[in-house]
Amino acid sequence: MNRRRFVATSTALAVSSAIADSSLQSPTLIDCNSYIGHWPFRALPSPALVGCSERWISSFEAIFHNDLSAANARTGLIARESNAKLRAVGEINLSLPAWRDDLERCVRDHAMRVLRVHPNYHSWSLASPEFVKLLQLVDDERLVLQIVAQMEDERTQPSLMEVAPVDLKPLGEALTKIPGARVMVLNTNVAQISTSLRGTAVTLDTGMIEGVGGLENLLSSWPVEQVAFGSFTPLFYWESNYLKLKESLLSANQLDRITTKNALMLVDA
Repeated sequence: MNRRRFVATSTALAVSSAIADSSLQSPTLIDCNSYIGHWPFRALPSPALVGCSERWISSFEAIFHNDLSAANARTGLIARESNAKLRAVGEINLSLPAWRDDLERCVRDHAMRVLRVHPNYHSWSLASPEFVKLLQLVDDERLVLQIVAQMEDERTQPSLMEVAPVDLKPLGEALTKIPGARVMVLNTNVAQISTSLRGTAVTLDTGMIEGVGGLENLLSSWPVEQVAFGSFTPLFYWESNYLKLKESLLSANQLDRITTKNALMLVDA
């Protein structure tokens, strides 16, 4: 057996063992960070509902297409027609003049309770007055707003499509104006948390919380009530984030909070 085959076989066995571990299996595991569609820079597999009872999906198309109405409509249709339990997440682009119409359609036509924004890809800032207006509408409609901090490490991006992470520093001030807004920050890392998010009420996902005992280390200084499972599939392997739940020392209450309860509390409140 050559080295490549040995590594592949060993990895498959490790992942299979982790997935079979009944201590981590949950009939209500919610994945709050997932995508569908085509990523323009490399081929990706379609995400499967592995080990999850619910997956929150938005469309890659909504990041790159100007017609968000059509992209959100396709996401809503896929969620409704899928045999899997998918929750459609609508995309909002504050740089478009009709973003309020897109938000209204998400709520009225597609019954979406979660919205997702990519400020760095859509060239707007969290310091924008329009962002405060968005937070107010989110609060009025009792929606959940997901702010995606980054999609790819800058070192892996194509040279003609280099996109820096979102500057999260203005988020705290914006939330003081709309303190009731329910906000998640997806794909953030430890550096961004320590410099921009400490002291806020935002919920973080696990997508880019890395390092040995990453979740355990995060919870030493961040409330467990503000962490939710997010796999960031298909750009990341689902199993990679699933294994984070195993390699950190987490109590039953912490696991329940991260895998299920916190997401449900946000979307059902």
